[in-house]
Amino acid sequence: MTLNIFKENADFRPLIKAIDAYLKKADEKLADALDDAGFISAEETVEEIGVLEEALAGALKRQTRHILDALESVDELQEFADSWDSVKLLDDCDEYISKAFYESFNLSIPELVVRYIAEIDPELASSMIHKSFGSKKTSARITKRLMAWVRSWSMELGKLMKLSTHTMIEMLLAKNLAEGKNVTDFTLDLMGYQRDANGRILRDKNNLPIRVAGIRDEYYRARRVAQTEMLTAHSAAKQEAFLQSPTIETKMWRHVGSHRSKEGAAHRENHVAMDRQRVPKNEPFKLEGKDGEDYEPMFPRDPENLSAGERINCRCGMQGIISDDDNIFGMTLEEREALQQQAIDEDNDKWDKYNERWDLGDADRAIDDANGAKAGIEVDTAPTDASNFTDGQSSGNIGETIGETVITEVTPIDFNDTDAVAQEIEQFCNSFAFANVEHAIEISPTNQAYHLIGNEHTVDSGIIGAKAMSGSIGVHNHTVQPGQTMGDSFSRKDLYFAAEHSTGLRLLVSGERRNAFEFTKPYTDKEIYTAWKKADNKMMEAAFVSGVDVNWWYEGIMKILNEDLEGFEFYENF
Repeated sequence: MTLNIFKENADFRPLIKAIDAYLKKADEKLADALDDAGFISAEETVEEIGVLEEALAGALKRQTRHILDALESVDELQEFADSWDSVKLLDDCDEYISKAFYESFNLSIPELVVRYIAEIDPELASSMIHKSFGSKKTSARITKRLMAWVRSWSMELGKLMKLSTHTMIEMLLAKNLAEGKNVTDFTLDLMGYQRDANGRILRDKNNLPIRVAGIRDEYYRARRVAQTEMLTAHSAAKQEAFLQSPTIETKMWRHVGSHRSKEGAAHRENHVAMDRQRVPKNEPFKLEGKDGEDYEPMFPRDPENLSAGERINCRCGMQGIISDDDNIFGMTLEEREALQQQAIDEDNDKWDKYNERWDLGDADRAIDDANGAKAGIEVDTAPTDASNFTDGQSSGNIGETIGETVITEVTPIDFNDTDAVAQEIEQFCNSFAFANVEHAIEISPTNQAYHLIGNEHTVDSGIIGAKAMSGSIGVHNHTVQPGQTMGDSFSRKDLYFAAEHSTGLRLLVSGERRNAFEFTKPYTDKEIYTAWKKADNKMMEAAFVSGVDVNWWYEGIMKILNEDLEGFEFYENF
């Protein structure tokens, strides 16, 4: 079925003219407010918000078209409800949203870092520009931590915006089904069109349908998110500038309020209370949330440490407080450059340590290291080859547990019967490709097949013991995010595990993904860590310098290791 919203004689020109005038006026107010709050290049920032808004609105409109196409293909609303899981699965708007954020952040943040440094130390900023002249290498300007944040937060925003839409649609769908409404009613409610008592669409003087802020008000959503996240990019860049600037010792939170406050928009009282709070530049602020929670944001709108309610439409800023140490003002440019590079190198070392700890499974130490990377705390850095998994002293019996991993079944199998082994693996893949927790099966040369279940993030096959693990063929699954067709490939922890236990072929299923790898020579944790980081840097270079859009980061690393690491074989399909 087809729903015709617009009449043939509708004249869009007056509406477009009115919208343009409104947006120009709103943009001028926003630029003034940003300038008052200490955001650098306020007018350019508003322009960048507009560009990002257009890209996001385009992605959301693509999503709308996908949903409307699904609605037009059914006659009954229950049919749409029955097909909703398939509709969600084919919704790829998150890829376009993430790409829009990534391109915007990747372009703007390195330049913002330099501009904020120029406010503090013009000579140092000028030197940065001169040294990077003719080069697009952002790695020379910003830390690995911030580079990783650009990538990860861009991807997360895509997932969050898609999930938000799906959640709102599901709530509206349940309401319409409960009220016995039809496809047309649901579509009009979804699109936010006003209707009279008889259900007819209300129209304005230009014969255009009157639309309220419904779920599918793409430009409203896009503008709201674009403003919040572009200002988040400013704050992240400013924090980076403080970290790199030898003359900055502390930072101060500034509450300026909304550019719409004259029109009745309420201030966040807890943000007003934050005004002029000072902390050392590498330590977090202390914010008491409206929800009663205590937050520790590194900067206003910090997505890692603030709830959405404390971030959205927040226009607070922060200032760097220059040290009163006379020795700093007497330093030469070369001395300040050396301190700047030292700050970058130290932060990079701590960030590498955080990633190493996390991939080795030491989450508590990883969190400590992450906080150290933020707050300038010293942490030990040398990778260790000590076992990070089970000690191999397991009975391998049904019901045995280590952490959240449980042996659920042990069955006999002829390890040398390739048909039987292949059938076992295929049955596992069919059963757990889209499971919401990780499972594993280890087919051991001892002619036993061990079936395991873990949690959402891991399953530890080492529970079956060292003898059973040696030379075993193992397959496990990675969970798949809602709306995705697959998860990413093997993690560094998977490689550590295989090398440590001298296993045979390792296989992975995750939705539609089926990957495998094997080591044909022994490697230590340190050697794997070094090779992985080199591959990771190659991926980072491709993504941030060349602008290559990478959908599956771990898969890309595995392909590089397949080329660069002797004695390592990666198979994209099995």
